[in-house]
Amino acid sequence: MNIEINLDTVTARIAEIAATLPSTGKTIKMDVGFDAPIIYDGTVTPASVDNADRDTDATIKMDNATFFELSEGKTTAPAAMMRGKLKIIGNMAAAMNFQGIMDKVQRSYRG
Repeated sequence: MNIEINLDTVTARIAEIAATLPSTGKTIKMDVGFDAPIIYDGTVTPASVDNADRDTDATIKMDNATFFELSEGKTTAPAAMMRGKLKIIGNMAAAMNFQGIMDKVQRSYRG
């Protein structure tokens, strides 16, 4: 599968999906190997998504290759964590709440 994944398209996709779901009440930084992080702010309604780096409740870190594998359905977040390819820094519960949004983002890339 050949899908275009870059900072702008991923930020826009997360924003689009986050706007359709209840806010989580938490902030998440995704560092996935782009030039800037993706910041989800679930403390506002609707949630906002941008690339302005700031402190958050949790940070999800992975390299770009792992993000591609997740997006293409070649691995899962728990498998990536077990291999040390995905790390969560900070509030684990906040990151887990955000996982529902990322599942929808990744499914949208597959279908």
